[in-house]
Amino acid sequence: MRYLEPESPTPATDKQSLKGVARVRTKSCVLCVVALAATPVSAITIRADRADSQYTSLGNDSKYKSVGYLSWSSGTASAVLISPRWVLTAAHCVDTSGTRSFLLGLNNYTDAQHFTMTGWTGDLNAGLDIGLIRLTSYVPTLSAIPAIRNSTNEIGLTGTSVGFGLTGTGSTGYGGSSAQKRGATNIIDVNGSAVGASTNIILSDFDNPNLAGPNAFGDVAPTDLEGSVAPGDSGGGTFVDIDGKTYLAGIHSYITALFDGNTNASYSDGFGSTRVNTFNQWIDSNIANIWKSAVGTFGNASSWSLGPTALTGVPGANDIVGFDNSSTLQLTFTTDVTNWQAISRRGSMFIDLGGHSWTLSPTNLDASLMIGRGTTFDALARITLTNGTLNTGETGVGMGSQFGILQLNAGAVWNNSGDAFVGGDRFGQRGNGRIALGAGSGAQVNIGGTLRVYSTGSVNYDGGALTVGALDVQGGKVTLAAGGGKVVRTGAVAVSSGGVVDLSDNAMIVDYSGASALGGVQALLATGYAGGTWNGASAINSSVAAAQAGSSHTTALGYAESADIFTTFPGTFLGQSVDNTAILIRYVYTGDTTLDGAVDTVDFNSLASNFGAAGKVWSQGDFNFDFTVDTTDFNLLASNFGQVLSGPALAALVPEPASAGAIAGAALIFGQIRRRRSNSRCV
Repeated sequence: MRYLEPESPTPATDKQSLKGVARVRTKSCVLCVVALAATPVSAITIRADRADSQYTSLGNDSKYKSVGYLSWSSGTASAVLISPRWVLTAAHCVDTSGTRSFLLGLNNYTDAQHFTMTGWTGDLNAGLDIGLIRLTSYVPTLSAIPAIRNSTNEIGLTGTSVGFGLTGTGSTGYGGSSAQKRGATNIIDVNGSAVGASTNIILSDFDNPNLAGPNAFGDVAPTDLEGSVAPGDSGGGTFVDIDGKTYLAGIHSYITALFDGNTNASYSDGFGSTRVNTFNQWIDSNIANIWKSAVGTFGNASSWSLGPTALTGVPGANDIVGFDNSSTLQLTFTTDVTNWQAISRRGSMFIDLGGHSWTLSPTNLDASLMIGRGTTFDALARITLTNGTLNTGETGVGMGSQFGILQLNAGAVWNNSGDAFVGGDRFGQRGNGRIALGAGSGAQVNIGGTLRVYSTGSVNYDGGALTVGALDVQGGKVTLAAGGGKVVRTGAVAVSSGGVVDLSDNAMIVDYSGASALGGVQALLATGYAGGTWNGASAINSSVAAAQAGSSHTTALGYAESADIFTTFPGTFLGQSVDNTAILIRYVYTGDTTLDGAVDTVDFNSLASNFGAAGKVWSQGDFNFDFTVDTTDFNLLASNFGQVLSGPALAALVPEPASAGAIAGAALIFGQIRRRRSNSRCV
């Protein structure tokens, strides 16, 4: 099977400029597959009932500034910038020798190196039509789009295809010769298996707005700016929007005549793009500077290897750092370092920051740090940090098929300004992942966005400090080691799908904004309480309280609004400053309404003043989460009266002692009240 060779730079005017048509039979129809020719002409065939200016405006949207114009002595095409120095395009655009030029905006860059995906033979159905270009210089104003990392979710999404190829309408097919960048939208209908090709290919068809058929894939209704890629769009990108970000889903590979046998990018024709996410591992291994020394310092140029020719050199601010070795390696910093991104695919990296900072700052909203982005054959990808500060934007731990671990040990500080994902990425669950704060390490973790823990993820908080913008546990587990002294601070908390936040004998502060978070926190604790067993799932629970459940002095996770605990602000809760909009949770003896570590007369008075009332909370005497203060709650308090929890107390609260006789008398009174109420009748 032969693909279409790139055209001469001379403008083509009609379909006769195409040659080397290959035919593949699928089911009962003949599918004509043609690699996209490369000619310096206008891009994308468009709907006949839409203005061309709409397509040029879409193509020049700032979201697609990463798509540039690729040229060489015997042809032209399109390509996509994916990092400050690397460009992704179709393999059939880089499988010959000769210097490539990449025009991005008004700036022209030349290539230092180009190569195809391993195994590329020219067979378009194989789904290997993808290649890389390394530029001789960095692109100063970056508009690179991160490749999508989900292996399934682009099907059914609306893709925006952008390139510099031929143009025309769905009625006429491609033609013309004016150089112009365009974009068009199509539903990404199916993968290549629908036409007997590789699943590495994603396919869309050009739906006719005037006819319901013929239609090859998906819905017959066209998008508002439906279109098709055409010769010259080879190597351009198909993009999707997910969760407020734009990602590269495919690299344009070929057009297909699905019904009329005429591959002119007219109505009913389709086009295939090579699926980028399938090749992330290959891309990573080539565009990242891979650390290869068993022991060494960051500034040692010979310790790094880049690309298929193993170039050496210290990665700079616009470079990607990679860890891809099955053994255990050590890396030491001797100065502050800034890089574009870091990707750990396999192996154990012990990184001593040497009291310095390591800043990872891609400007294209891609993840700064990705750990565990390998295959099922790679058992472990671990980064262990000590003695310094790591600054990141977004982080994923456990993004591949194996185990990813981020371990923070002695003196490590991690500041992550965006979201962090454990056991997956922004698009959902992936591999196994774990973030661990070592015991006695003094490690500090500050996550400005959401810390999301999937069912294959876990967070082990054994020491130090953990502060997050929001905690979202989707089936995973956050565990605070027993021994007290640890406080999780978050702006919001959600636990679902059997997930657990096990506070053990520690605490949590939910420092909310706006409406009180009390109801949601109360519900999570009530589920964790689980009738007194304290082992409920999809909840905040306590393994230490669970172990005490059968004892004569039960413990629990008590909670209160900070405004119900303190009278002046800021208050201090277990060493942390709180304002009047915070929910405080602490491991305590059952009956401790004030969360001060002791069950005393202050707690007794809180219960007494609310006895018999409904709609009450822990700080008002409801200890069994039934929202009513009654003799059950009184008995729970009475069994612990005088008990004092070891550890810090809230110094602002100094309760007066009470005698056992007073408690016994109160029990008699409360019992009489209960009997009177049970014997009363309405008249």
